[in-house]
Amino acid sequence: MTALPSPAARPAALLVVVVALLAPARAVQAQPAQSTLQAQSARAPERSTRVSLRSRMGLAESPFPSADAHKISGLLTSLLLEGEAPVAPALAVRLRLPLVLADIDEPAGAARSENAWGHPEAAVLWRVRETAAASLLGRLALAVPLPGGDAALARRPLDNQVLVLASAQRGYHDQELYAPGRVALTPSARIAASRGRVDVFGELKLPLMLAVGLGDVDPRTKVRRLAIASAAAAGAAVSWWRLRAGATLWSVVDVIQAAEIRGAAARRWTLTIDPEVSMRITDHVGAGLTATIPVAGALSALPAIGFVVTGAW
Repeated sequence: MTALPSPAARPAALLVVVVALLAPARAVQAQPAQSTLQAQSARAPERSTRVSLRSRMGLAESPFPSADAHKISGLLTSLLLEGEAPVAPALAVRLRLPLVLADIDEPAGAARSENAWGHPEAAVLWRVRETAAASLLGRLALAVPLPGGDAALARRPLDNQVLVLASAQRGYHDQELYAPGRVALTPSARIAASRGRVDVFGELKLPLMLAVGLGDVDPRTKVRRLAIASAAAAGAAVSWWRLRAGATLWSVVDVIQAAEIRGAAARRWTLTIDPEVSMRITDHVGAGLTATIPVAGALSALPAIGFVVTGAW
């Protein structure tokens, strides 16, 4: 694992990263955060180059397909660096890079520090249709795992727990970025509309996750070569002056589960709400606060809070 700052040094390190990201920005207008604010924008993909840093912080818990540890937990700070730029009037490209800083709980009551990179992802965004008040966007993304992950989660549990917990902390919205040992191809579509100060949107994506790193499987567990999930979202936001507030309801279903303990029943769905408030600080910088709140299904942890900082030019 890569050596990274200790938990005590993380706030200062995060501030340095944010300043470095925003210093070169020459923006026309700040772009809102991805979950509620970017997702329901009726002008997608954006016609300006945009860089953002978004985070989740807090306690994370997740089911784990191992006969020796059915549930795992830890204190996590997960970061997601994203860049997007137009390449044609109706096309844009997007890059995402996730990083996770974690203190994983151990059975004896202690905690161990583990840090891991998620899967780098590249995507093409296509504006299928756009009017003054609505838009339809298609997206195709490819996420590639870095060496060291194993789709047979129980075989190398210590190396796999960080990514599994990071995925749970975000409500499993972005499983394609955190599925150990799996390359993910994710088609998605989003429709958005606006009227006055109110924006609404709906989104559906279907990550197809193929195991490329698969070692010997624990005979007490079942691991599938192909895993498929569906993530559907619906949300709304209201704007006033420089402020914007909204919420997104996410429903995630494991259509084909990646791994499970043989003979054990497992919930295959998750329902979460992501509230979000943002402010346009200057013409080229925006910032916001967000959270992921588990409502029902496989997750039962406390809400994870986070911040979003964006710059555009």
